[in-house]
Amino acid sequence: MNNNKIKQALQKIEPDNQAKERMLEQILCRKHIETRKDIKVSSMNNIIKWVIPAAACLVIAITAVLASELFTDYGTIDIDKGKEGSMSIDVSQKSGTEDSSTEDKDRPIVPWNQRHVTQQFYTIKFGGAEYITTSPKAIAAADIQAQLGEITVTGYDRSEKTSTTEYNINCEVYSVKNISSNAVIAVKFNGHGGYFPFVSTTYSPITLEDFVNDMNLQENLKFGKIYDNSEKGQDGTIAYTLEDQSVLWDMLFSDTSIKAQTNIPYSDMLMSISVAVDIIGIEDDQFLLNQDGYLRTNLVASSRGISFFIGKDKSSEIIEYVRQNATQTKELW
Repeated sequence: MNNNKIKQALQKIEPDNQAKERMLEQILCRKHIETRKDIKVSSMNNIIKWVIPAAACLVIAITAVLASELFTDYGTIDIDKGKEGSMSIDVSQKSGTEDSSTEDKDRPIVPWNQRHVTQQFYTIKFGGAEYITTSPKAIAAADIQAQLGEITVTGYDRSEKTSTTEYNINCEVYSVKNISSNAVIAVKFNGHGGYFPFVSTTYSPITLEDFVNDMNLQENLKFGKIYDNSEKGQDGTIAYTLEDQSVLWDMLFSDTSIKAQTNIPYSDMLMSISVAVDIIGIEDDQFLLNQDGYLRTNLVASSRGISFFIGKDKSSEIIEYVRQNATQTKELW
C-alpha cells in the first residue's frame, strides 16, 4: 500500500474522542520532543501529522507502513497517563534497519536521567489550563517578562517495565514578551538553566484577530515553503517559495473578524504553508487550506487545531496567487 492510498483511506475515518486524544498526544510528543538537529521533516511527514488523528481505527492495519515512514533513524516517544491525567513520556530508540513491526514493548527506553527536562515533564497544569512543551530550546532571557507563579510538576518514569517511578520538580512560570499567557507560557525548572516554552492545549481565541494578537503573529510569524497538495504525485509534491511574503499575509488575514472554530471535520487539504514562531521554538508547523474554505492551523496545541472559515473564493485566490508568483520546485518523498 503506497502513501497516497493510505492517506485516502485515513481521511475517510472519523475516530472517537478517546482515540483522537490518544493519537494526538503521540503526534504532539513526536513533533515537539525530538532534539536531534539532523532531523529534516519532509512535506509528507507534515501532511501525515494532520491526517493520522483521523485514522485511529486504522492504525493497527497500517502500523508497519507508518513506522517505516515516520520513525526511521530517530527515536519515537510514547505517552503514558499519570496521576490526575498528567502526561509523561517514554522515549524509545529505534534503528531504521529494525523490523518496523516490532512491538513498542520490545524497544529500549531512554533512561530518565538521560532525558531533557522537557521530556521528563512534558505537560504542566497552571491557572486551570494545561500546557505542552513546544521545544527543548530555551527562550531568550530578553523575551521573558513577569513571573506568573510557582508550581510543582509531576513526571512519571516508566523505563522499568514492572514499575513506575514518580518525580516532582518545582518550577517558576513566566509570561513571554508580547504573547498572551492564555496561549503560551515560559517555564523555568528548578536546577535547570533556561526558560522553556509551553503552549496551551485548551487555548481558544474568539476571532482570527484574537489569535493574531495573542500570538503576536504580526511580529513573530514566518512563512516557509508552501506545498501544493493538489499537484502531488507518487514520487513527490510541488513546493513553492515566496520572496515577498507580505501579500500572503494580507490575503490570509484580510478579515480578522472571522470566528475561530474547532472540531471541524477533516477534508482534503489543497495547500499547506509551513510556518515558524522562533521566539517559542516552533520551527515547522502548518497553515492549511482545505477544499471547504477553511484555514486550519496546528500552531497551538488545541485538541484538533483551530480553524477559520475564510471562504472557498479566498482560499482559491491564495492558491492561485502562490502558483503564479512563487518559485516552484519539485520535492521527492
